[in-house]
Amino acid sequence: WLCYYGLTFGHEFFTNFDLVVLNGYRHPQLKRTGAKQPLYLGYLSVGEINEGNPYWPKVKGQPFLVKKSELWNSWLVDIRDKKWQDLLFKRFIPKILKNGFDGIFLDTLDSIISLETLTGKEKNKFKGSIEALIKVIKRIKKEYPKIYIIANRGLPILPKIAPEIDYVLVEDLYSYYGGDQKGYIKVDINTQKIMLYGDAFIKYENTEIKAAFIEIDWALNQIYATGRKDSTGKISGYPQFKEGAESFKAHEMTYNYKSKKCRIKQITSKEGEGYILGKIVKKQRMISFICTKEIIPLAMPKNHISR
Repeated sequence: WLCYYGLTFGHEFFTNFDLVVLNGYRHPQLKRTGAKQPLYLGYLSVGEINEGNPYWPKVKGQPFLVKKSELWNSWLVDIRDKKWQDLLFKRFIPKILKNGFDGIFLDTLDSIISLETLTGKEKNKFKGSIEALIKVIKRIKKEYPKIYIIANRGLPILPKIAPEIDYVLVEDLYSYYGGDQKGYIKVDINTQKIMLYGDAFIKYENTEIKAAFIEIDWALNQIYATGRKDSTGKISGYPQFKEGAESFKAHEMTYNYKSKKCRIKQITSKEGEGYILGKIVKKQRMISFICTKEIIPLAMPKNHISR
């Protein structure tokens, strides 16, 4: 897959990829070698607007502009504002799709999520921003059910938007850009983890893992799943695994998706007409890939995509 916002290269280069993300407004000509090959998705910033955006003159000075990022020359926006949402649904998205794209690439989701983490005088000032973001994404899928949607990060809300998106990109997983002077900064190992809460669901082909808590550790190449305690202290949402005709429940499981090995605690597995119970079980091969709600994870800088 390819993410390219320039104008130098054209379709003769893009056809080497399965999926191509381009600037939704200014981009090279979209051409394909066959039916939907490659898929073209237009870039759409949901939580920020750059001063170079062709719609900036209509946005400049609007009350939904929160603060400017000097690094990216863009403005963080208040997604709760109706005027901003009207721009998204009446101008930005229709324009991108009219240009011939198969879907949209949703960026700057984390910018919106960060507003609810502000402290001091701004604490609670942007309360409801996360819920508004979720509603916007659900509305996009409702109004455009046939388009493809990629979410760039937005990891805390993945369980709630999973049915509406087709892929998730985990940008800045190993490093992030800190400006011209600092360059690219390596991400701390402890930060290279994705935690899914609630009705977490990992699925690929005929393999499924469900649990109340799932942690994906990219540094160790492993998935950890277990249940969670409720307010009464009762644990629920224990991991459930299914692959083809095989299935089991466990209290806890850790799976290494590179070695294909799994360590399972308190397993209950159906075998023939009965059940096999075990405290700790090692399984050599379990699943071949990982994703959430049929979302294929794309981890930069590893350029791979599957659907």
